[in-house]
Amino acid sequence: MRVVAGKDSETPHLRPLVDELLANVKKGTAKWLVFDRGFIDGSTIAYLKKEHNLDTVFPLKAHMTTYDDAKRLAAIDPRPPIVWRPPEPQPPSLQGKPEVIQKRERKRQETLRRKREEEPPEREPTVQEVRLRVVPHTMLWETCDVPLQVVLLEEHLTDGSSMEWALATTAAVQDPIDVWNLYKVRSAIEER
Repeated sequence: MRVVAGKDSETPHLRPLVDELLANVKKGTAKWLVFDRGFIDGSTIAYLKKEHNLDTVFPLKAHMTTYDDAKRLAAIDPRPPIVWRPPEPQPPSLQGKPEVIQKRERKRQETLRRKREEEPPEREPTVQEVRLRVVPHTMLWETCDVPLQVVLLEEHLTDGSSMEWALATTAAVQDPIDVWNLYKVRSAIEER
């Protein structure tokens, strides 16, 4: 663990941190490193892949040439994007529950349905769908001499707005949703 001044760049600290970690764990234990924009450094990403066979996943900065080039390449790709939609919420299963509990739950569900119809709650916009595209084997970043796969994400929200962003990885991408899910682990484990 390192504590550095808030004004200091995070970039030079990634390689020594990972080297120290990997020196203290069984070889092959660590397979992925998920990090945020503050640690992006092409030579370090290449080093981790070549020296430690460690795949990385990280978001690209909006102003990065790699991000812009990946968007241009995706625009001419004739394949449709992969579309993800959140699953519909399912009421709890009542199978095997005592009749009194089943009756109570049916009544509760009916009350909830009626309240939603009478007065729809004001809610924050949520993700309605995400369109994902993969731009494979990019070698567009001068300081990163290993191929990157770029996953472009276009999130459409229930209020009609949308947001675009991109993830990059040194791993071969079979399913871009897997890369997106792996990246979501990062925010789930951060200290809030």
